[in-house]
Amino acid sequence: MEIHPRLKTGSKVTFIRVGHEKGGYDPTYRKNKIKLKIYASAPSLEYFDDRNCIGDRINYYVRKCICDSFNTENLTNIYYNPAFSDRYYITTSEVVWV
Repeated sequence: MEIHPRLKTGSKVTFIRVGHEKGGYDPTYRKNKIKLKIYASAPSLEYFDDRNCIGDRINYYVRKCICDSFNTENLTNIYYNPAFSDRYYITTSEVVWV
């Protein structure tokens, strides 16, 4: 049984913007927290479950790219959550579909 068969075909996703929210200093990580919020549009994705699945992938790759850029893959888990830079630890919130 396939969970999201519609996602096997190409879907156009447009990134509108990325916002952020500062969360202050966290003594556990000894870094300041930033939470990213990605705004995207995908008119071809009509169903909430499909958008949720794509949103999870978007957030995963955003965090992964941050870890790759700062060579901090060894500081996080397999989902790159949280992602780390030199001064921040970064999480993502649900993608906002507009």
